[in-house]
Amino acid sequence: MQRELESKRREYELMMEVERLRYERSMAEEGARQSIARARLEFESERLRTAQDRLEQLSVVGGVASSDGSAALTTPTKFGPLDSSTVDMVDKPAVMPRRVDRRSAGLPPAGAEKADV
Repeated sequence: MQRELESKRREYELMMEVERLRYERSMAEEGARQSIARARLEFESERLRTAQDRLEQLSVVGGVASSDGSAALTTPTKFGPLDSSTVDMVDKPAVMPRRVDRRSAGLPPAGAEKADV
């Protein structure tokens, strides 16, 4: 009887140790998740600060921000905005290159269209 009680006590202690280790692991994982989230927020915050500074500099200079991070001065368009929806495509004939690469265009080799298979 004494051995059984001792065995049960050891089993209980091991179960408690397993639970403690699981809890510590989950706390470590949560800490890691929070660190990653904090790093992402700091990175995004720095990126936004940089973008804001660039926009403020451009507003002082009077330029336009480009997607690559450089600044370009505003240039007036001589013929208005380049909006393809305002042009009627039927009015203009399609521009064809002088020489077509038949392989890249998906066409058979020259003379093969006349061949009877």
